[in-house]
Amino acid sequence: MLRKHSQLRTSTLIYYKFLQSQSSVTYSAHRINATDDQNHYCIPIPNPDITSRNKLINDRSKLGNLASAAKLFDEMPERDVASWNSIMSSYARNDLYNEVLRIFSEMRLHGFMPNSTSISTALSACAKLGALEQGERIHGLSIKTRSSANVFVGTSLIAVYANCGASESLFRVFDGIEYPNVASWNALISGYVLNHCIEDARRVFEKMPSRNVVSWTAMISGYIKVKKEGSSAMANTLR
Repeated sequence: MLRKHSQLRTSTLIYYKFLQSQSSVTYSAHRINATDDQNHYCIPIPNPDITSRNKLINDRSKLGNLASAAKLFDEMPERDVASWNSIMSSYARNDLYNEVLRIFSEMRLHGFMPNSTSISTALSACAKLGALEQGERIHGLSIKTRSSANVFVGTSLIAVYANCGASESLFRVFDGIEYPNVASWNALISGYVLNHCIEDARRVFEKMPSRNVVSWTAMISGYIKVKKEGSSAMANTLR
């Protein structure tokens, strides 16, 4: 009886150690997934579906491995709109705004209809590049797809027109946003300040339903800019 009990205990210990070794292997695999070099950030998933691949694209670009994210996108047998959005966001995250616009054009050539995320990402790239003509074309597309009223699309559009000096279009775009948030209001104020329309910025600031640090900072920087420009103009007059 004692012998049987001893054998059972020995077998249990062996099985327990086997489980420990398997757990260690699994833990090591997770460690490799998190800390391996840039070419092997993620352990390959066998036959991943589109959603899984989209997530991998985002994860790899967030880890700084844009080349791996782009390779994964290029090798996708099937894509959806989220796939294109993922790679566009990856390029935008790495400040490659021309690539964002290239991917956006390629997306449309492949017959995909951009959604509000696609359009907002492309417009943000136009704002960074000061690409007014492309921004206007995408604005037209946003109207056709009925996404111009989307808060993210509208806010990105404000940035495009502000950065390109088209201050006359700012309020028209803002007024078309269905549910503007604080970021939208701040974008409008900052756009006016950037284009030296301080009185317009002040009127918007006073109408804001709620303000945050960004709102106050935009107005203060605007008044500082006006004061500096006024002092410079006065100095030029006295010369």
